[in-house]
Amino acid sequence: MIRACLFDFDGTIADTAPTIIFTFHATFEETGLADCTDDQIRATIGLPLNTSFMVLHPEIDPERAPELCEVYRKIYTARAFKKLVMYPHIEETLKRCQAQGMKLAVVSSKRTEMIAQMTQTLGIDSLFSVLLGEDAVLNKKPAPDMALKALELLGGIPADEAVVIGDSAYDIEMGERAGCHTIWAAYGYGTEEAVGPKNPDRIARAPEDVWGQIAALSGIKEAV
Repeated sequence: MIRACLFDFDGTIADTAPTIIFTFHATFEETGLADCTDDQIRATIGLPLNTSFMVLHPEIDPERAPELCEVYRKIYTARAFKKLVMYPHIEETLKRCQAQGMKLAVVSSKRTEMIAQMTQTLGIDSLFSVLLGEDAVLNKKPAPDMALKALELLGGIPADEAVVIGDSAYDIEMGERAGCHTIWAAYGYGTEEAVGPKNPDRIARAPEDVWGQIAALSGIKEAV
């Protein structure tokens, strides 16, 4: 029986890759760093933002990462929000989960304030009981801390009665280490090569498959 669904945001709820790639390019231009390719940037989606900068530019002083993150966030807020697009069928899935009495949370590598703004922009903020970002925990994904904190805030729901839905290896590993069920959102940005070895419990190949996989885990008969 599934009582809680913990959703990643990027590549799971919303197709944010265009907004992220746009903002990284603009940040590199504004800060004087060499630009990176779209594919290089896309490969870092799901990592904490400061880690992404260090992966893309390992030569920079780690102490500069917070400054780069601040520039990134200002650009994202000012110019990228209007490009935000939710995957089809996801809002319906969230409402079906809620109708079954499941509690919903977002567990994302974005900052909590940003998640709140983005869910409001998409008109789905009222569907979630908990929003957690990288700033809410000491140990970020793939550590289990964010999932465990979400379950605590949802009323102490046991991990084996919860599922983590995410597109990256970091999401699946977080869920596994927390003791949750896991669903890989394979329509997102994670690759089979990266996520496959994490052995997710179930795979949603398209956004419209997510509800069926949650329902199957919960023993709901309409699952296919």
